[in-house]
Amino acid sequence: MNNEEIFPAKVTAISQATRRIKTFRLDYGDHSYSFKPGQWIDLYGQKEKEIGGYTITSSIHDTGFIDLAVRESITHPVTQYLH
Repeated sequence: MNNEEIFPAKVTAISQATRRIKTFRLDYGDHSYSFKPGQWIDLYGQKEKEIGGYTITSSIHDTGFIDLAVRESITHPVTQYLH
């Protein structure tokens, strides 16, 4: 996959992992996507011009979705939007 490729993903699950961390499951459908342990993705909010980089927490063997753990932030617009 080209590192510059942008495709939509649907949030299919949100859970409160800790008081300040939420986990998000993003379903990317039929897109071919692979990643390495510790790799992150950039998320763009629909109304935000800011970009958020978030570490993938799901297994490299999972297909069709990725999981993210996002710690709340009072300064980062995309993270604020997610929380």
